[in-house]
Amino acid sequence: MSYPYFFIKPANIHVNEIIIDGDNHNHLIKVLRAKIKDIIEISDNKNFRYITKISEINKKNTQLEIIERRKIIPENIIITLFQCMLKRNSMELVIQKSAELGINEIFPVKSRRVIIEDKSVDDKTKRWEKIAEEASKQCKRDFLLNINERISFDNIRPSDYDVLYLSYEELDSSSLKNANIIDGLGSLVKERSGASRSLKIGFVTGPEGGFEENEVKELAFKGAKPISLGSNILKAETASIFLSSIIKYTTSVFI
Repeated sequence: MSYPYFFIKPANIHVNEIIIDGDNHNHLIKVLRAKIKDIIEISDNKNFRYITKISEINKKNTQLEIIERRKIIPENIIITLFQCMLKRNSMELVIQKSAELGINEIFPVKSRRVIIEDKSVDDKTKRWEKIAEEASKQCKRDFLLNINERISFDNIRPSDYDVLYLSYEELDSSSLKNANIIDGLGSLVKERSGASRSLKIGFVTGPEGGFEENEVKELAFKGAKPISLGSNILKAETASIFLSSIIKYTTSVFI
């Protein structure tokens, strides 16, 4: 049976009790119509998941009795998406599906062909964080999908990752070599099996207008591996979701 699921700050978690307040409290009581003795699942987004039971409902908060506590273990493969910023619906779709597919974090990126104005980004970031939280709750992840602060394309550093892929639709006609993502990732995962440090995988997908060729060559020079997603030209949001699926599936198979 599926129960309501929330992410709660560790400060709201006590020895035998958890307090839900703010928007989560309002959603639980006014939208979900929760009642005393209902079962609620909780993650502290850090150490534990909890099975709880509603013990008291007040005007400003809901009190939960802890029934079971389970340790959550950070994944040993960390996947980061560098998403060049898209129009509203497309960006929100990418965030939602990234949460469902198990991507760990997203960096919104300002590349040369991004058309979103800088002054609107700060407002959008809060909405993106909310979408990431709702999607993380819906699929009951142990940890939230993290939305980082926006960075410029020039500040992406492939050296921070064990491998960083760059999807580029014009690869077949360029002088850049296409990386074999399936074999390459599989070998990397097997080589790093049992290592004490998490394997860090990054990938970069472009805006609606695609990348400029010089951007791709500059990032490849820094160590990124350009890849083609096939002969068809994919919409920007489709490319992100497609590549997320490939990376998540490949790492799961070879882990």
